[in-house]
Formats: sequence, structure tokens, C-alpha cells
Amino acid sequence: MKKRLTLFSIALILLSLGAFSFINWHQDTPDQTNLVAAHEAINKAVNEVKPVSDSALKTAVKKPLAFFYNIDSRFEAITKNHVQNAKTIHDFIPEKDFRNIAHINSTEVVLIKNDIQTDIRAYGNSEVLSDSQKDLLQTIDYSEHFLFRVNYSKANAMIYEAEAPHFGPHYTVVPETKAAYADGFKALLDYINANQLENTDTIDAKKLQAVKVSFTITEKGTINNVKLDKTTNYPEIDNSLIELVKQIPGNWIPAKNANNEIMEDKLVLSFGLADGC
Repeated sequence: MKKRLTLFSIALILLSLGAFSFINWHQDTPDQTNLVAAHEAINKAVNEVKPVSDSALKTAVKKPLAFFYNIDSRFEAITKNHVQNAKTIHDFIPEKDFRNIAHINSTEVVLIKNDIQTDIRAYGNSEVLSDSQKDLLQTIDYSEHFLFRVNYSKANAMIYEAEAPHFGPHYTVVPETKAAYADGFKALLDYINANQLENTDTIDAKKLQAVKVSFTITEKGTINNVKLDKTTNYPEIDNSLIELVKQIPGNWIPAKNANNEIMEDKLVLSFGLADGC
């Protein structure tokens, strides 16, 4: 709109200048003083209708922040039964990721505690899991996390590639039947969307940290042990997220293990900016 107004204004000014020049052209003695004054008026008018720069517009209108919410396991879910019966790396690495592998150099199972890779590890050197890897996998319990890493040589690798390629998916061991919101996942998301943060004008996107709120679904289908893993850098947002989980209405269907026995299940609410969570 501003650009169209600018072009219209300049066209009108040029039309006026043309008319003015035409009139003076028919006069025997043009008035140079008036001509100079006309040029100055045109320059002033053009300067006054300069379009507002994009940066100025962005500064004037602050785009509201959009947030990401989701409830699931901490990392990619994998059942305990799957973990304990694993025999090869194909039980952890999708088949599509093997297309560029020329040779497997080594493999690792790494236990994760508090989002940190520990020194509790087991190694192998082929597609078949080693005995030590199988033994370690047998010890990993529900709601625990591990990393399965494959270091390999890539087919048609470039000589200038400095770092050896690898896969490193992170997993959370979950019950064979996970806990579920009784009214359905869509109803759970509707509740979250209806209670999202408001009045975000004072939030600095660069300062805001993505966080996870962990909680337990008990054997009775209730929420317990709600914890925030770290601060968002905004205490009021920290409290809002904790209350958001605590106040989830309705009931949950408890989780069950491989023997169909009811058990606890740990979930997390993930929160962050929608364009960078």
C-alpha cells in the first residue's frame, strides 16, 4: 500500500512539473526563480513520501511468540520387551539409514542419566550385538534412557570429510502398553492449547529456554511427581507449566507391562518456541 502511494505521489509531482514546464516554455521570458522553487518543492515532496523501510516496520510491529507443546516419553519410545530381545543393530537403527554404510567400525550402548551420557557402556564391532551389549541392555529398566551409537565408514566418502559418520538415536524404555489419556490425545492437546501462555510481549525469545516437565501416571491413573527439568529463565512461566500439568482434567488409563500387569509410567511435557524447540 505504501509503495503504491509513493508511486502515485511521484507521478502526480512529475505531471505537475511537466505542466509547469509546458507553461513556461510558451512564455517569452521564463521565471527562473519560480522554476527553482518548483524543483525544491518537488524534492521536498519526494523525501516526505519515502516508503518506510522493512526493518522499521518490523521494529514497529512485534510478532507474537508461538510455542510448541507435546506430551510423550523423554526420547524415542522403545519397549522393554524389544530391548531385552534385541540381537543386532537393526533392532535400533532404521533400515533406511543403512544405505550409505560401507563398513561398520564400532557400536556402543551408552546409559543416559539426567540427560548426560554416563561411563556405563558396552561395545561391539559388527552388526551382531556383543555379549556385553546384550547384558547391559538386560539391566535397563522402564523409564530409563540409553543411546545406541553406530560408527561406520560411508560408501563413496569424500577424502576431505573430517569427522567419521555415525548414527546415535536416543531411546526411553517404555511399558508394552503406555499410559493414555482417557478422553484421547486430541482432547489432551485441546486442553493444552486452551491454556497456553498469554501476554508474551515481555518475553525475550533469545533468553527463553526450552524445557521438559516430567510427571508420573500412577497405577490408579492419577498424575504425581511433577518436576521441571530446568528453568525457562522466567519463573512465572516455570510455575505456569507445572500447574498446566497438575491441572490436567479427567483420568488416565494406567500403563501395563508385558505380563499385562498395571504399572506406573513416566511422561514429559515438552515446551519451547514453535520454530526452534
